[in-house]
Formats: sequence, structure tokens, C-alpha cells
Amino acid sequence: FAIMWLWRWGLRVIAEAHKIYGSEHKMSWLVELKTRLDQERGILKDGRPRMLVESDRVVVFMTSHPVVNLDDGIPASVRVYLKRNGVLPRYFVILTVIHERMPSVGGNRYEITDFGHGLLSVRVRYGFMENPDVKEILRELKDRKVVSDELHRCTIEVGEEDIYVREGA
Repeated sequence: FAIMWLWRWGLRVIAEAHKIYGSEHKMSWLVELKTRLDQERGILKDGRPRMLVESDRVVVFMTSHPVVNLDDGIPASVRVYLKRNGVLPRYFVILTVIHERMPSVGGNRYEITDFGHGLLSVRVRYGFMENPDVKEILRELKDRKVVSDELHRCTIEVGEEDIYVREGA
């Protein structure tokens, strides 16, 4: 019991840390950054030691925290991606798979928020008896003309945690 309690406590602490890390920048910040990058034709140099460039890729960020409006924090994985790569993808898809407390979800399972400039937030609902398939979700979004036809050159960023242990910690 103690090990399971400690494990669940640790997961909650990590989840909260990721939420705080992502909430330092709102979606409005990302939309404004994409707008400036579009105006500068793909290369942004604004006094930073390195420039920010736009790639011609589609990047799908899977997250457990839905992004619905401009006041929501960006997922931590988006922030980590920008810091590591220095590249802003032309098309962003923030994908949240929501498991409902029913066996299956009938009707329209997609909720899509288009922030403009290639920024989309997609929430997909599944019942507990259904198996989500990310490839199928992306194929269906492509067929509906919601996402770019460039999905064959797509990157999917999965996960919200990287744990680094320092020596002596």
C-alpha cells in the first residue's frame, strides 16, 4: 500500500510541475509568436542569441491537458520542443485523447479549436471499450481537410515528462 501511495503521490507532483512549466506561457503567446514569424517570412531574430526559424513540418503534441482558448497554458512538451530545436513547425496540432466513462462514444467525437496560423487544438473522445488510434485520428482529420496534407512528414511528440537525476541529488 505504501509503495502504491508513494507512486501515485509522485505522479501527481510531476503532473503539477509540468502544468506549472507549461502555464508560464499562454496560447496567446504562441499565436503571437507564430504571427510574428509569418510576418518575418519564416526567420525571427529579435535580439536573441539564436534565431527562431519555421520548418515545413506538421508536429503533433499529445497532451493530457486540453487547450481550449488563448488563456490556457501551452503544453510543457511544446515549450521543451521549442527550446531544444529552435524551430517552430508550420503546423501545430495539440492532440488530447479523452476517455469517457461510457463504453463507446457515438456521433461526433472531435472538438477542434483553430487558433489560426496553423495552430490547432484537437480533443478526441473515446469510450473505455474503444482503442484510440493516433494514425487513424490524423488520417480522419486529413480527410476532413482540418490538417495539412503533409502528414506523411509528421512528427508526433508523446509524453510529458523527462526526469533527469543530478549526481549528488
